[in-house]
Amino acid sequence: MKFTVDEREYLEDMRALTTDSNGAEVYAGLTAQESAEYYELTRLEKRSGRSFEDKERLLALNEKHELVRIAMVNAVTAASNDKSPRH
Repeated sequence: MKFTVDEREYLEDMRALTTDSNGAEVYAGLTAQESAEYYELTRLEKRSGRSFEDKERLLALNEKHELVRIAMVNAVTAASNDKSPRH
């Protein structure tokens, strides 16, 4: 996936990207294959548009991605707000 500098900064700030067990950069919650597909589907809109099937697939991948991304954000927020002593 080739992101612009601005895209990468935004995605990193949103905790949208992570690394899978093989060291590949992926969208949080998606496999490498799903991430590549999601990346391409997000670019179709900028070019010629998407078919109904493409839109449905993009929505499904986006939901899967967002559920994990939001859980990650919540975990980081909870950890940063946890003021209990560490052992």
